[in-house]
Amino acid sequence: MGYYNRFITVNNSQLYLADNWPSSSRINIYNADETSAGPVLNSEDAITDQYVVLRDKILFFSGTSGSDSGFEPYVFDGSKIEIIQDYYSGPGNSYYSAFSNLVTMGDYAYMNITDGSSYHVCRTDGTVGNLTAITPAGMYQISNLTLLNSQLVFTGKENSGFDFILWKSNGTSEGTEELEDSTGETVVVSGNLIKINNKIYGITTRNGKSAIFVTDGTEYGTSILTDIPDGVSLNILHIHYPYLICNGRGGIYGQELWLYNLEDNSSINRPQMFRDMVTGGDFFNDPGSNSDEGPNATEYNNRIYFIDI
Repeated sequence: MGYYNRFITVNNSQLYLADNWPSSSRINIYNADETSAGPVLNSEDAITDQYVVLRDKILFFSGTSGSDSGFEPYVFDGSKIEIIQDYYSGPGNSYYSAFSNLVTMGDYAYMNITDGSSYHVCRTDGTVGNLTAITPAGMYQISNLTLLNSQLVFTGKENSGFDFILWKSNGTSEGTEELEDSTGETVVVSGNLIKINNKIYGITTRNGKSAIFVTDGTEYGTSILTDIPDGVSLNILHIHYPYLICNGRGGIYGQELWLYNLEDNSSINRPQMFRDMVTGGDFFNDPGSNSDEGPNATEYNNRIYFIDI
C-alpha cells in the first residue's frame, strides 16, 4: 500500500487511508480487509496528516500546491470525496503545516485556515460550501487549536501585534474572545500548549519574566503556577504526570532537559534542570523560533523517548 496508512473508525467500521507510492501518489480509502471503501482522491498529491471524523464523515486537508484549488479541506461521506470549499479561491493554499489542524466539537469540525498571510479558525458541518470563520479579521499565525472542556482554546497574534495571545471560543464568532487570567491580565504565550486532565499548560511572559501557566478555559481557572528562573528559556515537550518535561537553555548550560513537579505545592517549587546531559554543550539542538522545530518527546512503556532534529 505504500508508506502512508492510518486507521480511522467511522460508523463502527474501521477504515484506513493509504497511498500507492511510488507507483501512484494518489490516496485511496480502504476497508480494514484492504478492499476498497471509497474512490481514489482526485488529487495529484498526498493527503496531509490532519484529519477528523465528524459523525459519518472524514474531513481532511489535501490537494496540490499550484493546482486550480491548492491544498483545501475535503470531505469523504462514505461514497464520494468532495472539496468543502476553495477558501482562498484559485491555486493558493488554505493549509500551512506549521499552523493548520482540525478538531471536532458538537456537530461541527473546526480548523485553522491560512494562506500564510491571512489566518482564520473556521467551522464546518461537513457539507460542501459550509465553511465559516469564527475569528475576527486581522488575526494571524493562529495555532495550538485545542478542544478543552467543551470549548476551543488557541493562540494567535492580532492586528500586527508581536505577541501570541491565548484565546477561547464557544464555536461562534460572537463567543470568540481573548482568554484573560484570574487577575484580568492577557495571557501572552511562548511555545507549545500541552493538555492533560482537562487542563492546558504553557509558558507565558509577564512584566519581562517567564512563567508556567495553567488554564481550564475559564478566567478563574487561568493562573500562573510558578516563575521560571531568571535567564532560563523553557519550552514544554511532554507531560509524564506529575512532571512537565521541558527543554530549556540558561546560564552556563546548553539546551538541556528540565522538569517541573505539578504536585509539589511548596513555595520554593521551581523548574529544575534534570541533569547537565552534555557538559558545556547541548543535549538538544537549539529549537529556534518555530514551534515545529526542535526536539519532540513521546511515551512508551512508562518511559520518555526524545527525537532531536
